[in-house]
Amino acid sequence: MNIVLLADKKVRKTFESAVKKNPNITLLGTEMVIRGNTISRITEHHNPHAVVIYKNVPEKDGMTVKDTISFLRIKKPHLRIIYVFGQMVNDTAEFIETAKFLMENSVFDIALTNDLSEIIKIIENPMTAEDVQSIIDEISNSEQENIQDIPEKFKNPDRIFESLALDFPAVSALDEFDIENIETISRNISEDVRTVIIGLVQLQHHNGCTHTAFEIASMLSKKNSVAVIIADSDTYDNLTRFYEINPVKARKGLNIQGIDVYPYNMYSEIKSFYNAVIIDFGYMREKYKKSFSSCHIKIMMCSSAEWDMSVIMNYINFSKENYIHDINYCFSRVSLSRFVKYNKQLIKSGCNAYRLQNSSSWSCPHSDNIIAYKDILSPFTIQNTAPKQKRKLIKAK
Repeated sequence: MNIVLLADKKVRKTFESAVKKNPNITLLGTEMVIRGNTISRITEHHNPHAVVIYKNVPEKDGMTVKDTISFLRIKKPHLRIIYVFGQMVNDTAEFIETAKFLMENSVFDIALTNDLSEIIKIIENPMTAEDVQSIIDEISNSEQENIQDIPEKFKNPDRIFESLALDFPAVSALDEFDIENIETISRNISEDVRTVIIGLVQLQHHNGCTHTAFEIASMLSKKNSVAVIIADSDTYDNLTRFYEINPVKARKGLNIQGIDVYPYNMYSEIKSFYNAVIIDFGYMREKYKKSFSSCHIKIMMCSSAEWDMSVIMNYINFSKENYIHDINYCFSRVSLSRFVKYNKQLIKSGCNAYRLQNSSSWSCPHSDNIIAYKDILSPFTIQNTAPKQKRKLIKAK
């Protein structure tokens, strides 16, 4: 199949590399900006079987993505169009509006991911109108209840509702607060700190604290000096044994694939040497609550099982801690429809939630997870400064 890519330069290189590995797909070319001559370049110069269009491709000359799709459909009625919306974080209303426009233009191939392997699967296996309508119905059915008021105990002077596009209904008054139109709550914070401390906890065991801590460290280590602290001594010892290192020899820390890793008792000694320190507290224990409360960024890994949601909601609604609404609640291994239901409950309580995808390795986080992590870290600017000195640690092999 001959295809043309319509996306910015950040996407181009990785997309080209992924397509080269597939013998069934030939990339004829890439258009990195939508402009007046884009339609003719696609239909006359390239003349492909299909075009892959990314949501955020740059636009010029008054031409938009929607204009491009409409004109392509007129000029090449049988041209297949694959639209990459990307991961839905808190933009379900935008997706539904976009999906309806695409269906009106006979576009049914809609990728709700940035994972190139999944996008290539859609290129090879076309979606149907029923597939898209099923996704829309799942989301719509999960968001039928409107929030008419915000309970007094959930009002927080440090939090504001994000402004919406002008074509959305107004949400300036409390009695007009509607879950259909408010999908995320943002902290009114913008802060530069020498060392950003990121804490991860979980109310139940085995929800992915350690894996997520290493994923965030892997992402940040590209441009920053980063360390991971593991609070649970058994987890730290098991990690050293996996790499066939004596735990006694590793009591001052070790280096795993370029990431410095320490036991919790080293935290005070090493934190000033790094731009970011990620603390894997694991299960929420009383002795770590004070340390968790002082973290700049707080993340709670949550079970995706419906029978565990009451545990999370009881913690949010009845905990006496004053930072409950500053925590980012992350769910992994959860379907989109179920996450939408969970997210609705969290929004009612004034909290932000994120859906994480499975990554094959912590050293190569899923692209959708990277988007989520960047959003979580956005209130703080991590200063890209060199560490005070290079620490000599045992390297895991």
